Amino acid sequence: GDWSSDVCSSDLDQQFNDALLFLYEKYTHHPRINVHTLVASHNHLSCEFALTLNRYLPYHHRFALGHLQGMYEKKASSYVNKNQNVYVYIPYGPLHEMIPYLARRAYENVDMFLPK
Repeated sequence: GDWSSDVCSSDLDQQFNDALLFLYEKYTHHPRINVHTLVASHNHLSCEFALTLNRYLPYHHRFALGHLQGMYEKKASSYVNKNQNVYVYIPYGPLHEMIPYLARRAYENVDMFLPK
């Protein structure tokens, strides 16, 4: 299907949050498992949901945030200032593969480029 029809849809966001909840339940039933989840989402509410789940886990910081460099730098900095783990990723590869990827990220975050 056309990826642009799915971007930022509430159904997709709900599925993402359901996956976070599924992992949270696995973490609570297996507290000694040494697995962590990197949450790389443009959805602020999903990021906040993951961090809220962290507070209820016996071993905190099972969910860390992933951040595409150059997108919403202020939001990423605000998480760092709250002592949250934020991993910055920088895509690399052949130009013909990078342009479509970065175009999708820009489309998802189009409000970031609009004047305020």
